[in-house]
Amino acid sequence: MMSNNVLLSQRDSHIIKGIAIALVVVSHIHRICMLPDKLEPFLNPCGYLGVALFLFISGYGCMSSVSPNSLNTLYKRIFRVVKPLFYITVITFLLMLSFNETPSIKYMFLQSVGLNNTMCSACWYITFQYFCYIGFLLLGKESSFHKVLLWALTFSLTILLISCLYEIDGVLFNLWGLNAFSFCAGVSVARMSANKIKKISLKAGLSLFVTFVCLFVCAYFVFHNPEEYVLRNPLKSMVSLSFVLCICFLITFLSNKDVVYEKLGETVRKP
Repeated sequence: MMSNNVLLSQRDSHIIKGIAIALVVVSHIHRICMLPDKLEPFLNPCGYLGVALFLFISGYGCMSSVSPNSLNTLYKRIFRVVKPLFYITVITFLLMLSFNETPSIKYMFLQSVGLNNTMCSACWYITFQYFCYIGFLLLGKESSFHKVLLWALTFSLTILLISCLYEIDGVLFNLWGLNAFSFCAGVSVARMSANKIKKISLKAGLSLFVTFVCLFVCAYFVFHNPEEYVLRNPLKSMVSLSFVLCICFLITFLSNKDVVYEKLGETVRKP
């Protein structure tokens, strides 16, 4: 089992989830508390950064729990997503009927299987999570680190492509491409952990943080939060990716701070 060699402990995962919850809450404060509009560019991104953390932990959990002989855990995860998705579709259908609207059978079916959220945009995260789980099945059983990286890149780019083309053909898919790399980053980090690659580099962490800041500034102040999917989704995906990796680095750094400080001390003591 991959869980024998984990980079993030269960406590670390709970900390990241707590950060994600706080970010999602902060992103909604602007509308609830009627804060000044000048704060909006800083508060709105917190929502999709929080979602990115949830997707990262989800991908990490999928890869950590899968075993060479069984994918039962993953199938259970998919089933837990399908049930609320089905219930939401039924409730949406009944509400539309009560307001004398004619629901589309096509969109009902696509939403119930996680391929569209046109009828109920509020369930976009559930449909995206469902798509990630289905995509993860493409990996099959426990795979090599290089195969996981290749899958992650291909799957992420596929999500981005579908999202960017949504305006052209919104009948088949409606995915949220802003966090395309986050789930795959979690899968890749978990596989890296299985390979016992646990070296913490302060330089790498600072580089990730600088990358996040630069991409954030470009997305919201240079390009002024672009509306064009072709520019917006890839740019914001990279913002999310750099952010979740920064958080992962920070958590692992703090969890192993005694080891890190000991190594730094040894380096200082060397002539």
